[in-house]
Amino acid sequence: MKHSLTHAPVIFFLQFLSTLLQIYAVTIWALIWSTIFAPVAFKWALQIYSSQKVMVRSHSIGGMKSEHTNQPFKIRLVSEHHVGILCEFFAVDLC
Repeated sequence: MKHSLTHAPVIFFLQFLSTLLQIYAVTIWALIWSTIFAPVAFKWALQIYSSQKVMVRSHSIGGMKSEHTNQPFKIRLVSEHHVGILCEFFAVDLC
């Protein structure tokens, strides 16, 4: 049975819809697999990077910058007034 020319747009539309559904399925599966494997791959790459990188620690707070050496350590806390915010920020039992 041959298709007449009147059915050609319908057949084309169905083929186009089938292609779109395949692309949609591939995209959804790619998102699912990347959600599963991305954290594992990132952790693995981070472990390799951190094992090869030598950690250099500073003797004082402020690092190696000359303008920060031998300066007192300061924390500037700006907020609206709330009771106990300082204790919450430093997580101490002074209040």
